[in-house]
Amino acid sequence: MPVGTSEQCSSLPHPLSLQPVAERWYRPGRHTVAGARRCLRRQGVSRVLFIGHSRLRQVFERMSAHLRLPPVTRLDARRAALSAATFRDLPLQPGWVHFATANSTCLEVWPKPNADGYDGPPRAWCSLAAAAPGLTLEFRWRFALKGFLSTLAELSSACAAAGDCVDVLLLTQGLHYLVSGSFSSTSAVYAETLRRAAALLKPMTARGTRVVWMLEQPSNTRNKHDAEGMNDDMTVLAPLARESLLELDGRGVWVWSSHLKIVTDFLMRSCRAKMYETAADEKVCDDEIYHVNNASLDRMSDEVMDFMCGC
Repeated sequence: MPVGTSEQCSSLPHPLSLQPVAERWYRPGRHTVAGARRCLRRQGVSRVLFIGHSRLRQVFERMSAHLRLPPVTRLDARRAALSAATFRDLPLQPGWVHFATANSTCLEVWPKPNADGYDGPPRAWCSLAAAAPGLTLEFRWRFALKGFLSTLAELSSACAAAGDCVDVLLLTQGLHYLVSGSFSSTSAVYAETLRRAAALLKPMTARGTRVVWMLEQPSNTRNKHDAEGMNDDMTVLAPLARESLLELDGRGVWVWSSHLKIVTDFLMRSCRAKMYETAADEKVCDDEIYHVNNASLDRMSDEVMDFMCGC
């Protein structure tokens, strides 16, 4: 998903111009909060939906924060302009019930198994949303492929039958197979999942939804001995995604690959060469396997924003 220029983007202030700190968006001189919202209104973007795992959730969270969109609670969800996909909690044991209260921002609860040695409070994966008048961003946690396809089917049906379509749909899928370490034996299943996903996207793109498929990014090999094997599998997984979506290329579907350089630059510079920009970067390199630092997320969010604004 290349980033180019447009009249809207080139008319922004000079990169070195000074703006009030509270009005800055991702980088000094980029989009102000008000300017970013105006840009989305001009492009007819009012509902943006992210579906995938934590890597895409981080982009959602970063964009929501920078656009100053307050989180949606379960009580507010009925009034917010959310997507047509139904929210469904997985069965909850007593320890997870607090995630499902009226004031909770966890709109769907997927209980998270405790890792060996973990004795803290129960944890969960959550679906989230953030909204202000005229603009809603929504994230659906879909790590399991079955849940991913059933959600796409629900969205596709609502869009085709009733015209209830989101404006921009960002997707990612595949990390489950990389983490499992069995991608060589399950690649055919992944390819079939991609084929079915492409078929479900057609009714949505036909009605104007713009779809962005985020390719899986490399993982941090610094503190996980088998991450190199996951990265090797990624070189097979990415072409499968491209091939499956090729027939929709130019018909409302874009494959997002430019973030791979952002992630690789961070992993090579900070985590491998230990050229830390901040102490927080060092902590990310020490503690994280699948995630990157905030500066990289800002750049990734920039790319999504530029795409939605037609830059």
